[in-house]
Amino acid sequence: MSETKKYPALPRAASPEEVGVLSKEIRGFLHDCDARGLNMHSFMIVRGGKVASECYWAPFKAEVPHTMFSFSKGITGTAVGFAVSEGLISLDDKVAKYFPYTGSNEKLKAQNDTVTIRHLITHRSGKKISIANNCEKNEWLENWLSAPFSEKPGEKFFYLSENIYVLSRIISKVTGQSLTEYLTPRLFEPLGIEPPFWEKDHNGYDAGGWGAYFKTEDMAKIGICYLNRGMYDGKQVIPEAWIDAATTRHVQKIPSVFNNDSGYGFQIFIQSDEMGTFSFNGLYSQFVVVFPKYDAVFVCTAGEPQEDVFMKTLWKHFPAAFSADVPAEKNDEDFNALTSYINRCETRTPPMALRKPEMEAKINGKRIVMRRRGTAGVLGTGNLFMLSQRSGMIDDFMFFFEENSLKVLFKEKNSPVAEINVGLEGEYGMSENIGPVTFGHRQDQVFLGRDIARDKDYSEEVAAEIDKEVRSFMEDAYAATEKLLSDNIDKLHVIAKALMEKETLEEEEINQLVKYGHILTAEEKLQLVQQSVVDEETAAAPVAEADAKAEAPVAEADAPKAAANADEETPKE
Repeated sequence: MSETKKYPALPRAASPEEVGVLSKEIRGFLHDCDARGLNMHSFMIVRGGKVASECYWAPFKAEVPHTMFSFSKGITGTAVGFAVSEGLISLDDKVAKYFPYTGSNEKLKAQNDTVTIRHLITHRSGKKISIANNCEKNEWLENWLSAPFSEKPGEKFFYLSENIYVLSRIISKVTGQSLTEYLTPRLFEPLGIEPPFWEKDHNGYDAGGWGAYFKTEDMAKIGICYLNRGMYDGKQVIPEAWIDAATTRHVQKIPSVFNNDSGYGFQIFIQSDEMGTFSFNGLYSQFVVVFPKYDAVFVCTAGEPQEDVFMKTLWKHFPAAFSADVPAEKNDEDFNALTSYINRCETRTPPMALRKPEMEAKINGKRIVMRRRGTAGVLGTGNLFMLSQRSGMIDDFMFFFEENSLKVLFKEKNSPVAEINVGLEGEYGMSENIGPVTFGHRQDQVFLGRDIARDKDYSEEVAAEIDKEVRSFMEDAYAATEKLLSDNIDKLHVIAKALMEKETLEEEEINQLVKYGHILTAEEKLQLVQQSVVDEETAAAPVAEADAKAEAPVAEADAPKAAANADEETPKE
């Protein structure tokens, strides 16, 4: 195994005040995050090219890459900038030049023929693909091309991740490389960033609009490069003309968690024309906020869905934390209080709960099969989107209890077995990378046929035939389900919101949820709407017990089989 290349770290200031950042304001920011219950994973503040302060809430660590969600879009946008500067593409190129629509719908073909790369990168393609669409379908590009238009291209901003997936495909088309391969010598290596893991489609193309993993310091380096108009370590890494274009408002006003006057550049959010503030944003509060007026960059990773609350907390303390004096006068009491707080965050331990030996013995090593559940209207839009981007729901899982830890093996539809380590005695369990991830059916494996024939003595040929037949059936079923959800998703949200405000439900109201595609049982709906916790132990035990009685030999044999599969399969992120 080749050694991982070592990249230089950013220089660290001896104290925040050394680079003109006030410890008191940083401490206030962290205190307010705690007081508001914000789920922070890391933050870093850079000013004048030096790290003023940083914190990693255990178990998150500086050396462990974090999922970026839509922060990935800004990296794909940067790749477009390189391709434009190299003359490989033009922003005014038609998408049809690279990927023409080949269907029989002449009206749709005419509309597709007007969409440009500029429309994609500013989310004005006019396409509006339902978040209820099932992304385990094999051909994402074909799905995009076949999707109807809700607006004329160029007229209206609609944030659509699939637009950026198409950009990823265009980059690969003109370069003959994946997005990551293309960016490695142009962006990652010059900035001292290890080429990231990036989730891919079933054909191996980087997702583009989501799915990249970066370390907090990697994010800071990207922010510094944009702050300095493409310069990094004395070299012009990103073309200056692209930085200027990307950080200019091309969409004057968009909905944003930042403020009511946010605009949009090329995959970059523009917050303040006065200060020149702009940002890279990712779902659940992944942010790089660039403050050109103060020569500063704020970075954070988190698992916080209340992005508006997080941003209000940020604006309360930044840019107030940036002193006009550099260095600023250091207050030892403030600095020591900040240092103590950061140390507590980085050494925190998880809460301990009483173990249940009888239940552990009952489910240990047994395969628990999950009931299928549809997209629930009571979930938030962000959560619905994330569900729609997964390759499939969890099929089954197994628990293996040890003295001080727990191993959980689970399998998603169309994906290999994954393993998660869980600490049980006041320590966090750490898992190996569960990657690389691909979405949808991989051409080198027959997933559906293999799953159906899992415990049968079927040949690969028979499994492949089963796969073909099931796929045909599933396509018809998906089409019907998608139409139902697409036609009624807005109505479902209205109904679900109204029902959430009620303490109890009438039978007719429960039937309304059933009618619009919500597939939970009536009892589960009632529990969910009443905001009570479903007793998973009660729900899982009968299934596990039935498995144990009906498939006892299989359950016992599954443990070594699952472990073997985990070794044989490429790990999944």
